[in-house]
Amino acid sequence: MSDLGQQIIQRVLAKGNLPALSTIAVRLMQMAADDMVSVSELAELISQDPGLATRLLRLVNSVAYRRGDEVASVQRAVALLGLNEVRVLALSVSLKDALPAKGGGHDYNLFWRTSLHRAILARHGAAALGMPNPEEAFVAGLITEIGLPLLLRVLSPQEAEGFPGFEKSLRDQVVWAHRALGVDHRQLGRAVLSFWGLPEVLHDSQRIIPPSTESSAPPMALLCDFARRAAESFFAPGADLEDVHRVAKLRFGWSAEEANQLLFDSLSQAGEVAEAMEIDLDQEHDIGAVLEKARQTIIELRARMVGELRLGGPGRQQAFLQFKSRLLGLGGLARKLAEALSGKEQTQAAEEELLRLDQALAQIEAALAQRA
Repeated sequence: MSDLGQQIIQRVLAKGNLPALSTIAVRLMQMAADDMVSVSELAELISQDPGLATRLLRLVNSVAYRRGDEVASVQRAVALLGLNEVRVLALSVSLKDALPAKGGGHDYNLFWRTSLHRAILARHGAAALGMPNPEEAFVAGLITEIGLPLLLRVLSPQEAEGFPGFEKSLRDQVVWAHRALGVDHRQLGRAVLSFWGLPEVLHDSQRIIPPSTESSAPPMALLCDFARRAAESFFAPGADLEDVHRVAKLRFGWSAEEANQLLFDSLSQAGEVAEAMEIDLDQEHDIGAVLEKARQTIIELRARMVGELRLGGPGRQQAFLQFKSRLLGLGGLARKLAEALSGKEQTQAAEEELLRLDQALAQIEAALAQRA
C-alpha cells in the first residue's frame, strides 16, 4: 500500500469523516457475544427506535422472510426467527442508515440496488449451502462494497477524477484505485469493519479472490464473491450472465437450474425488502432489464454456435452439446423472468427469441443425427 493509500485510510477513519454507528447498532453487535440476552431485552432495545422497529417488521414480513401469518411485534419476530437472526437483520438496517446515500454526482441509487441484490443472493446462497447463519450472509452481502461510498466521501475532485462509476465491475474499480490512490475500496472496507468492531466473519466479504486462492478462501468470502458477480451481471454493462452459471457450478456444484432459482429469487423478492430498507428500487424494471440482457446473450451465443458448427470437424457433436447446455441454462433464466412479467410488453421479444432457440437446437440436433 502506498503512502497516499495509508493517508486515505486514516482520512476515512478520522472523526467526522466516518459515519458513527448508532448506540443501538453498537449494542446489537455486543449482544453477539452475550449468551444471556433474552427475547425481551432484544425486543426492548430495537423498540427504542420506532423507525428501526417499523422497518425491521417490514423486512420480516417481506416475501424473502415471511413465515406464515403477518408478524406485528418485534417480540413475535424474535420468537419466530430467533434472537441472532433478528439481531443481524436489525444491524443490517442500522448499517445501511450509517452509509452515504448521495453525493459527488455518483449513482448511489444503483449502488444500493446492487447491494440489496447482493445481500439477498448471499442469504439464499448461504441457505442452499447449509451455512449456519444465512442472516449474517445477508449483512455480508449488503456491505461487500462498503468501502466505495466511504472512499468517495473523502476524496478531492482531483483524486476522484477517473473513477469508473458504480456501474463498472470490481476489477475496473480496483485497477483505477491502485493506479490513482495506491489503495482499493476493499482494503478500506476491511479497515472500517475493524474500526467498527464488526464480527470477523463479515470481514471475509472484503476479500478479493483470484483464481489461485479459491480453494483456500473462507466460505463467506466465496459466497459474497459469487453474489457480487451475480449482482454485477444484472447491472454492469460488460458483466456476463453466463459467468454466474460457470462459477456456481465450479464453486458450489450448483446446476444452472439451481443458480437460476437464486437469481430469480433475488430479482422477484427485492421490491419488498427494498421498501423495508428504504432503498429506491423498481422491481419490474430490473427484471425486465435482466430479461433483455439474457435475450441478447442468447442471440450472441446462438449465432456463435451456428458459426462454429458450420466449420465442420470431428468435434461438432461435442461442441453442440456444450453450446446447448449453455443456451438452455440462459433460456431457463429467461423463461422464469418472462413468467414473472407475464402479459408485459417487454416479454414478447424474449418469448420470440426463446422459440427461435428451441427451433435452432432441434434443427441442429436433427442434422447432426443424420450425419452420425
